[in-house]
Amino acid sequence: MQTKRILVTSGAGGVGKSSVAAHLASALAERGARVLLADLCTTGRSLDLLVACAPSLLYDIGDLLGSRIDASRVAVPLKERDGLFLLPGAFKFERTPTLPELLRAIRVAEEAIGAEYTVFDSHFGTLALRAASVSDLTLIVTDTTPASLRAAAEAALSLPTATDGKLVVNRFPCYPGVKSRIPSVLPWLNEIRLPLIAILPDSLTIAESEAAGDGISLKRDNLSRAYRSLAARIAGENAPLCLTFKKLKIKRRRLIKSLIG
Repeated sequence: MQTKRILVTSGAGGVGKSSVAAHLASALAERGARVLLADLCTTGRSLDLLVACAPSLLYDIGDLLGSRIDASRVAVPLKERDGLFLLPGAFKFERTPTLPELLRAIRVAEEAIGAEYTVFDSHFGTLALRAASVSDLTLIVTDTTPASLRAAAEAALSLPTATDGKLVVNRFPCYPGVKSRIPSVLPWLNEIRLPLIAILPDSLTIAESEAAGDGISLKRDNLSRAYRSLAARIAGENAPLCLTFKKLKIKRRRLIKSLIG
């Protein structure tokens, strides 16, 4: 069985990259797949806090890279979702793993759990570029601020030539005044020049849940529907961008047409 690998990265910090990686992995597992969620952030891991399993962790990817422990003891099953496993990041890498070292560790973990998907979470840099070279899909996450959009454009230019890169616009405002944000986003989307695969609406509920350390869970809200739609698109299905705006006069089709042309 060949594992499909997905890298989730971003040019700027604070755009919700790790949240996107975790919820996408959960949405894929919800579809019945076995999913490895791998934390490759070199400046401090965060997925263990996001999925609320930090106190129970004994090992991390550093132990796997050093061949100090069996992969079945490093990849932790998550209670929130059957079929979802976390490969915790190292608190600090002694050095950036080489591509062969990274690939060996990931393959061992994938084989240990029978992974159908691996979702990497990594800030943009050397390790992310190495992960991109062995991934089937690279998702660059941005929000609607000019700084993160510019950083996404710079990251897109740095991707390896053969990379299948896609853009995810996260935390898109879904409240009155959203129409005024569209003109400021459009020029950047043209400059980034990556196909748009998802627009993820802002969600106070999810933000509060993450801040409280309640773990990840998909509900029936607009953001959860958008993650399910993203998972379906990655699985090869014809799914919509899945935007629903309540109490707004602007229509969904008009908004999507404005964003993707």
